[in-house]
Amino acid sequence: MDDNLFLLVNPSRYKTKKIVNQASLDESIILLLNKKFPKVEITKEDYNENIIKIETLFTETYNQRIIITVIEEIIRKTENEQVLF
Repeated sequence: MDDNLFLLVNPSRYKTKKIVNQASLDESIILLLNKKFPKVEITKEDYNENIIKIETLFTETYNQRIIITVIEEIIRKTENEQVLF
């Protein structure tokens, strides 16, 4: 709906949009981690170092899942005596 038309219809409901200064995703995660672990001081440097480790863990988990899926598929085809290509 056009903003001008909306003002004509209901001028008391018109509100200006507030621009909110949003923190970056990394800053939000650091704040959440500090809330989750209040006894541990998490700095930006600690976060950057540990986020790389977390990424590595997720990558390894993903790769492991794919390997298991492929192996299970090979086993299934072998059990069903299907020709493997």
